[in-house]
Amino acid sequence: MQVRQLIHRYLLPPIHNKCLRFTLQISGLYDSQAVGGEIRSSLLTLRHLKMLDLSLNDFGGQPIPEFIGALRSLTHLDLSYSNFSGQIPPHLGNLSNLLNLQLSNTADSYLPDLAWLSRLKKLQVLGMSEVDLSAAVDWVHALNMLPDLMNIDLDSCGLRNSTMLYPVHSNLTSLETLYLSFNPFNTSMGANNFVLALTRLQELSLLSCGIHGPVPDALGNLTSLRKPSLQENLFVDKVPSTFKKLKKLQVFELSNNFISMDVIKLPHLLPPDELLKLRFDNNKLTGSLPAWIGQFSSLTIIKLNHNELSGEIPIGIRELTNLRDLWLNSNNLHGTINDDHFTNLTTLQVLLISDNSLTVKVSHTWNTPFSLYSASFSSCMLGPQFPAWLIQPTIETLDIFNTSIHDIIPAEFWTSSYHATYLDCHEIGLLACFPHFFNLLAWMFRISVLTSFLVQFHYFHKI
Repeated sequence: MQVRQLIHRYLLPPIHNKCLRFTLQISGLYDSQAVGGEIRSSLLTLRHLKMLDLSLNDFGGQPIPEFIGALRSLTHLDLSYSNFSGQIPPHLGNLSNLLNLQLSNTADSYLPDLAWLSRLKKLQVLGMSEVDLSAAVDWVHALNMLPDLMNIDLDSCGLRNSTMLYPVHSNLTSLETLYLSFNPFNTSMGANNFVLALTRLQELSLLSCGIHGPVPDALGNLTSLRKPSLQENLFVDKVPSTFKKLKKLQVFELSNNFISMDVIKLPHLLPPDELLKLRFDNNKLTGSLPAWIGQFSSLTIIKLNHNELSGEIPIGIRELTNLRDLWLNSNNLHGTINDDHFTNLTTLQVLLISDNSLTVKVSHTWNTPFSLYSASFSSCMLGPQFPAWLIQPTIETLDIFNTSIHDIIPAEFWTSSYHATYLDCHEIGLLACFPHFFNLLAWMFRISVLTSFLVQFHYFHKI
């Protein structure tokens, strides 16, 4: 019997005018069909069903059928994003062969406890993001009964502080990825936090969990860690020296915290050959960028904006040959930037240095090695001539507010910026020169222009 026929036999006809998707895999057969409505218990006749994927459908808020727990041969079950609601049936704990269980974002689904989960001894991947687990106090202990777990996603589950204590002995020796973001833990990461016992952990997400206090020294003992995402919390003090042991670190995200330390100490704690992304924006970093920052040649993203950095931007930044995004806006930087700073930055796409006391001094005919799509120079010195190197057809957003430019805007700029979505040239004393009135109307239709009265008046007066 064809899979398409099986779908029509065991599920009611599709809901009309709904764009639904159902994937059923039986003994290697694969097909897709839009379905909806009630799931029939006659599905249980498929005794050898290995993989059942009902994700990305709309089952109208009905509860997950209890009889799915009788499909004992299942190794993969995906009910995510399908508009199931109500209590997730503990009968799923009978699926002792499950390797992968996905229940994320199942509408208003909830679980009072996770005791049944501990019966899934073979489970390797668990996805339950946005399932209400606020009443579950045993979740760490339930997970600790599953030694084969490699990937856990419990984002936005309403988990609380008192549930994060780890057992006497941690069995999660295979766990590599742990997502716990957007849970109101509202606590510090003390020595008994179960996360600190996960010695094989590679990726940790604790975004916006209300965690306060210093970053724990013990986090540096998780030597397999590649990506700790700790942003939007209340971390204070500095990055601990134990982070020197994280030789595999590729992405370090501590944005929107209260980290206070001299920025020159930060690179000493990070692996120069591995680090790809550094996000420390909106903290209290001080000091000057080190001259040897170019040693981090793998970096693609630097976000140090909205800190208290001072000094000049070192010319060594030109050695960051893979750099794509450079965010240094809203600091206390000063000095001059010239074309030597950008010599090797051929992949640069985002350059944000606004709200600093910086002067950009390059030749009027400078041919940039990069193509920007977003740039911000507000309150920096670009003028008095209009910088011709900003005529780049790739630019989508540009902020040149208060940059001491006193010049005619070239017609080529408006033509090349036709597809842009945002331009701020407010209060810079520009004399506008648009290529053609109807081109101007089309351009203004596409872009949000914040400009001075002088620009508008000068142009329309000539018309």
